[in-house]
This record gives sequence, structure tokens and C-alpha cells, in this order.
Amino acid sequence: MNKTLKINIYGLIGTLIYLTTFFNPTTFNYNNLKYLLIVIIGYLLLKKCKKRILRKNIVINSMVCIFLIISLIISYYSRGLMLRNSFLASIVFAVVFIELVIYLEIMAEKNLIDVCLKCWYRCAIVVTLITDVLAILMGANSGLYFIGTKFIVVYQHLFLLMLFMSVNADKLKKRNSLSNYTVKVKFLIIFILTIIMSVYVDCATGLTGTVLFFGISLLTLKFQKVFSNPIFFVLLVILSYVAMWNINTILLNKNISDIITIFLNRELTLTGRTVIYAGIPKLMKNHWLSGFGYGSAYEICKRYLGYADTQNALMEWLLQIGILGTSILFIILSYCMKKYYFKIEK
Repeated sequence: MNKTLKINIYGLIGTLIYLTTFFNPTTFNYNNLKYLLIVIIGYLLLKKCKKRILRKNIVINSMVCIFLIISLIISYYSRGLMLRNSFLASIVFAVVFIELVIYLEIMAEKNLIDVCLKCWYRCAIVVTLITDVLAILMGANSGLYFIGTKFIVVYQHLFLLMLFMSVNADKLKKRNSLSNYTVKVKFLIIFILTIIMSVYVDCATGLTGTVLFFGISLLTLKFQKVFSNPIFFVLLVILSYVAMWNINTILLNKNISDIITIFLNRELTLTGRTVIYAGIPKLMKNHWLSGFGYGSAYEICKRYLGYADTQNALMEWLLQIGILGTSILFIILSYCMKKYYFKIEK
């Protein structure tokens, strides 16, 4: 009875964490509700978190503190560069990030990570279904759907697929079993739904990403150690970043250009990406070290590039918190993957 009660409480916290971390609707003002949820989460975590858990994870917690302090300092001194208050945005981000880290540490300590993943998976199902239904019934409002742009709609489906694989990881390992085939059928249903929604919202990027995700998922099941290796993660991020700077050379390849223009029916500008990448050096001049402040990407990119973002994950962070903050974030992610990799090895 007590165990069930504990799981319910941690499931409740997990649901609230999902709503503050992974959910950001655009059809109504969500900020006030989000701030309230952050306060509630903080209160619940203070009741559940023990000092020994924080001490046990002193390395990762120290890195998180350094990362957030750097982000706060950069955002504070970047005030005035844009209309949005980047310092306030960085404070909210810092609190949400800390709550997420502490929650995961508590769940890991109590061996309840599976409860966390199942909770987030259920939340993702609800958000995805609401988004799809509203998209079909009401369409987009000024290019925005329930949770954001067409890209966010597709990324939500990919997030759901990722959580589905995490929740059913054990069943996926049991080859030639009924549970394995059942999970694979469910995966294909979600995958097909993602393809359909990518086409429906006219998101070629999402369509390409979904196909790549499917291929990588199959490879991950077969070569889990390789794809869980932090070195592979670092190389993948660097490769993506290098490709951004060499996009014009890559597009000279006839096979690649044919895929873009014939199969995807898109221009070789990659819906503006080549324009964005060409403008980044001028935009980042004198800002490589510290960036423009947390949450500045949309406004800065719109003002100087004419587009909503940099279309590159690493570049997005460099624009906001520069080399200083991004380097620490990179180390944190690599460290977490390294611990997971060693766990698989054992």
C-alpha cells in the first residue's frame, strides 16, 4: 500500500515535470500556470529529496550549477539586446532544469526510472493526440498549432516514439516473442502516424527526420553499445555542426540535390537554411564567447536573419550562451551518456 502511494506521488511529480519541461502550448498564455506548477514541484521535491542523494551525485550537480551560473551571468549582461527579458527567462530555465535533475536523481536512487518514463510516455500520448486532433479539425493559426510550429508537431511525435522505445526496451530485446511482435506493431503504428502528420503539416524536415529516426532505431536495437557510446554522440553533434558550414559543398553532389529537388520537392536553399548559415558569421561576430543570452534565438534570428532559428542544435546554444555555456552543457550530456554506457557494459 505504501509503495503504491509513493509511486503515485512520484508519478504526480513526473507529470508536473513534463508540463514544465516538455510542454509549451501556443494557443493560450501558459506562463502563469507554468510558474505555479514550478512552485508546486519545488515544494514536493523539497519534501522528498535527501541530502545524501545530492552528495551522491556531487559531480553532475556541480557541473549543472556551473552551467546555470554561466547562463545566468551571460543573460544578465545581455539585457537590452532584445525586447524579451533574457535574464528572467534564464532564471525560469535554471529552476526548471534543477527540478528536472533532482527529480531524475531521486527516481534513480529509488529505482523508479521506469515509473518516470511510463509517466512521461502517457503524457506524451495525451499531448500528441490533442495536437493531432486540433491540427486536423482547426488547422494552423498564423503557422502555429497547439504546441507550436509544424516542426514542433513532428518533433512531438518523435519524442513519443523515443519514450515508447524506452518504456518497452525489455520487450524489444525478447526476439521471437509475442510481446516483442506486439511492441513492434505499436511502434509501426506510431511511426506511420508520424509520417502522416509530417505530410499533413507539410514538414519535409520532419518527414526526413522521421525516416532517419526509424533507421537509427533499428540500428540502435542491434548495436546498442555503439549508439550509447558518448564518443558517438560527440562525433554526431560535431558532424552536424561541420555539415552546416559546408552545406553549399554538400549540395553540389548531384545525388543529394536530386533527393532534395525531386523526392522532397524542395528548393536547394533548403527552405532558407543556406541563407541562415551564410548569415551566421556576421551575426555571431563579437558574440561567440558569450552569445546573446538564454531564450534570445527567436528574436535575434528573426531580426538579423529573417528566420526563427539557426536550424542547428549546437549553433542554437552557441547563439544563446556562447562557447562558455555550451561547452559545459556538452560536458554534462557526455558525462551522463558515459555513465549510461558503463551501465550497459556491466
